[in-house]
Amino acid sequence: MDLLRRILLLTDMSFTFGRGATDGVIRYAHPVRPWSFTWMQPEAVTGEHLRRLRPDGVIGLILSPDVLWYLRRMRIPTVNLANLSHRVRLPAVFVDDDACGEMAAGHFQERGLRHFGFYGHSVYLYSRRREAGFCRAVRRAGFRPHVLRRPGEKASLAVIPLGMDLHDALLAWLAALPKPAGVYGAADHFALEVMQACRVLNLRVPEDIAVLGTHNDDLIVHLAHPPMSSIATPAQAIGYRAAELLDRLMRADPPPTTPILLPPQHVVMRQSSDTLGIEDSDVARALACIRLRACEPLDVPALLRELPLSRRVLERKFRRHLGRSPLQEIRRVRTERIKTLLAGTDLTMSTVARETGFARPQRMAILFRQETGLTPMEYRRQFQARMHRLGP
Repeated sequence: MDLLRRILLLTDMSFTFGRGATDGVIRYAHPVRPWSFTWMQPEAVTGEHLRRLRPDGVIGLILSPDVLWYLRRMRIPTVNLANLSHRVRLPAVFVDDDACGEMAAGHFQERGLRHFGFYGHSVYLYSRRREAGFCRAVRRAGFRPHVLRRPGEKASLAVIPLGMDLHDALLAWLAALPKPAGVYGAADHFALEVMQACRVLNLRVPEDIAVLGTHNDDLIVHLAHPPMSSIATPAQAIGYRAAELLDRLMRADPPPTTPILLPPQHVVMRQSSDTLGIEDSDVARALACIRLRACEPLDVPALLRELPLSRRVLERKFRRHLGRSPLQEIRRVRTERIKTLLAGTDLTMSTVARETGFARPQRMAILFRQETGLTPMEYRRQFQARMHRLGP
């Protein structure tokens, strides 16, 4: 029979990510593994705590050089969840920060925006990597990214209080940013700062500045006004994989040479980025109609009845501003709605078809396969299999 393992969890329960990661750890451990948990706030733990507790393993946010020194000196198996610094060389499980940045840029590009800003931190590694992914995707699309980094050295998880610390650099940067623009915050609290600064400057969100955060924290996104769009990250799967890795480390398996990276899930769009940054009013109106009616039996003739344009003129404008035809945009938006329902619900194919404007599921399946190369059922199975590999 296995001996009881004492596990120290260093997760911040005031954030959605911390609660999700903790839940993932517990799901891995219970009921089959004899693990006993002690929980501490990451910023509160010290080397002295480690010396007195003498845990068999640690999972969590490693923020302090003092804690890192004790972990190494005491040779405690540890899995780090805080991608803050190159100096913290421990086995780790992180979200793929580069992929977060790429996803953010793609979201703004889908909204038709042509000006892009990134607001993050000058030191934190997760911020610099999200910045790199964002800027790379923006440049690849032929645009120039605008970047502002918040200075600082000390690792902190604190949320900026509403209305506080709206420093002159952020206000000046936002005022000078070409508009309309999309601004990606390295984490939700950075995006919240941007939205508060927009209010000070009387900039409209999302009409002047569309805002997107990261981690989809269920409190922060609704503290914002209007509610904030954010990239959902797989916190529970990260916790599960971290516990799985710690289990191997406590059995003296060799640690991985690089961090385990899990992909971000998707953009949860709310009002802060629900805009269309198209200067051509006809195209903007057509896109708004498509987004509103994509799950109805909508086609190009029906779209033209809403616009004082010929089909030839509309096709030319779409090609110039979006690089695709009106029909391709209708099919793309409808396909994305189908993907959302397939991945996020257990609705039957008949119900998914009905919810996305198809009289029969066979018609939905034909469109979906043409757009993705997969049947709806194959897509759902692949998504479920990928989520299973990532964790519970």
